[in-house]
Amino acid sequence: MKPLDNILYKIFVILGIYCGAVGHTNAQENKKMNTNIAGVYNITQGHSPEGGQQLFVFEDHSYALAYFGGINVGSWYLEDNVVYFKSSQEPEFVVYSKQRKDRKKRKIIFRLNDKKRVFIDIDNNQKFQPIFNSNANCFGPNYSVDIKKSATSIRLGKAEAKTLKTSKDQNNIRVFEYKIPEEHNDIIIMNLSEEYSTSNEFKAVLKNKQLFLGEDSRGVSKKEFSSIKNEEVDYIKSYCKVSLFPEILEYGHEFFPIPNEEKHNPDDFIAFQKINITLNKDVFNFDKSEEPLFTANCDK
Repeated sequence: MKPLDNILYKIFVILGIYCGAVGHTNAQENKKMNTNIAGVYNITQGHSPEGGQQLFVFEDHSYALAYFGGINVGSWYLEDNVVYFKSSQEPEFVVYSKQRKDRKKRKIIFRLNDKKRVFIDIDNNQKFQPIFNSNANCFGPNYSVDIKKSATSIRLGKAEAKTLKTSKDQNNIRVFEYKIPEEHNDIIIMNLSEEYSTSNEFKAVLKNKQLFLGEDSRGVSKKEFSSIKNEEVDYIKSYCKVSLFPEILEYGHEFFPIPNEEKHNPDDFIAFQKINITLNKDVFNFDKSEEPLFTANCDK
């Protein structure tokens, strides 16, 4: 090896060792920062009767925001002492179906959080029917309907709240289509509120082991996971990794219809299959019928 080549070789070796050391140091620093952030933060909300919120921040860059009535999950990343949080986005509609041998007609079970702005079209009749009346103000726990049609195609439409207030856009909706297997005669249609179906972002400043959320925040101190029951932490952590809507909906899941255990019909306990969306688009000036599928009105 020539003297010049020998010198260059030594320089490259030194640079390689240096870069490797820097990379290792940065990785250690990032891991240390992640560890410093990881923990539980109790966010108070004044004198609200619903209480505050608990923010669980995990080292694997997942988080869960637990509040009265629900849990939002998502991911986070750190940049210049600012922690950026982004919630996961669930689908606006989810459809499950299965085959029952004890039934000839098809049955649709509705479990809707947003009931006033939802429309349905069965077998592409090209006319959407509102699921509830426009002035609905009183709802029961369960709604279902038996249908004589084949129902191998179901289109669900959702109108934005703002479009229903203006005559110009009131006939524009977002449409989702699902193809139901011909042998399936038990169908569940669900949707979630916008806080789940819309991805939200927020950020917090990390300073002196406290998170400052918002401009007027006084800072929220971290609690170690060890200060909370292991069962609660394990549940929240697993909740971050599991979709609200599994591919197979089995007996015992929170969304599985409660069977009549006294009759103990084996078909009640058959698992449901999640149906994929085959169409997702905006439809303008859609045709809709005035007659709702259900009427929910408690006005005297």
